[in-house]
Amino acid sequence: MNKHYFLLKTTDFIYKIPSIKIFFSSYGWSAVSIDENDYQLIPRFDIQYYEITKSDIMGFKYFGAGKSVVSVSIDDEEEDINFDDYEQKRNKVKVPVTQERYDQIVKSMKIFAKLLLEDEFDRRFYKLKHTGSFLEVQTWDLQVKELELYQKNEPTSLLNSIASLKGVSVSDLATLIQSKIDEYNQNVQELYLKLLELKTEFDNCAKIEELNVLYAKYFGQVYYISPEYKATRPDIFDENGEYKFPLTITYNF
Repeated sequence: MNKHYFLLKTTDFIYKIPSIKIFFSSYGWSAVSIDENDYQLIPRFDIQYYEITKSDIMGFKYFGAGKSVVSVSIDDEEEDINFDDYEQKRNKVKVPVTQERYDQIVKSMKIFAKLLLEDEFDRRFYKLKHTGSFLEVQTWDLQVKELELYQKNEPTSLLNSIASLKGVSVSDLATLIQSKIDEYNQNVQELYLKLLELKTEFDNCAKIEELNVLYAKYFGQVYYISPEYKATRPDIFDENGEYKFPLTITYNF
């Protein structure tokens, strides 16, 4: 049966999908496969999702694996290798990390970083935009429109009413609204530039170990990094091979 591959927001509903197979979970997301017959359950359960490929799943299976070999279960149906070519121990074989597998891991780590960053910055943007009650937020667009009318010396019934209730002049109210608009636009710009900076930092990585450093730095997720790589980065690792920056238990950006 054909399978579909996803990054799903991890909720109790995903465990109600009969054919689901989870390969990776972190920060409230899971990389999974499901049978084609269960595809309709995702919108039915209103599960947030991003569709990925089988190749991406291969990368998520060995997320952060910076070693030259990986252990593969002989029962792994997604693997396209001849298990008889390798020595089996406890129903697993150790296979070399080919360039194809290496590239799959790098790609999946970048996909996941992009998802985490965009999801978090969307949350911050929502919080930035919704600073008052729902009613206040809905009237803000009207206030902005009337500010434009005020600047054209046209009637502003809403601003007049608000100014009267607050006991201030319409001119002072207009100045306050413009100040809030400028502050909001500046904050949105700073959010976007920070998001772009972080996404670019991940995109520019060519090595798994480079990505592992960023996952430790920004997400607090620790994966294997070779002593050889650590020796080349005294700016990041101390003489004991420990990170010089503090590890976080949540987002660090």
